[in-house]
Amino acid sequence: MIGEPSSSLLPTRRAIWVGLLLAIGLFLVTVAPALAGGPGNGRGGGSNGKTEAPPPQISAPSSVTVATPFTVGGSGFGSSTAVWVNATSATYIASFLIETDAGGAFEFVWSIANPGDYTLDACQWDKKRGGHWVCGLAPTSLSVQ
Repeated sequence: MIGEPSSSLLPTRRAIWVGLLLAIGLFLVTVAPALAGGPGNGRGGGSNGKTEAPPPQISAPSSVTVATPFTVGGSGFGSSTAVWVNATSATYIASFLIETDAGGAFEFVWSIANPGDYTLDACQWDKKRGGHWVCGLAPTSLSVQ
């Protein structure tokens, strides 16, 4: 009809949503990192002369006797945070929860009653974003005979 707007010139709801999602994606890729002060945005970023912390490590003997106490140590974890150390074999799982000292280290005495080949690893409590466990850290082998 004459004088009526053509509906083909108006954007569809789908086109509006696609445009909105593209705008949000463009914002997240370009503007948000600059506001956060990350590396490569002209705000200095990078290491700022700081050295990176060493990766988390677990130290334990490679072989122990069943039910005999042995020392497990850890370093490179977060300062004064919870660390959950797991010993996992094909048939058995043992766990130990400990808090690190101010330097991100811990040490405790443990014994395992079931023989087998174990993997020791750790989960660390990460306080960022409401808190969550980060697992699979610093795996090492332990044989219990």
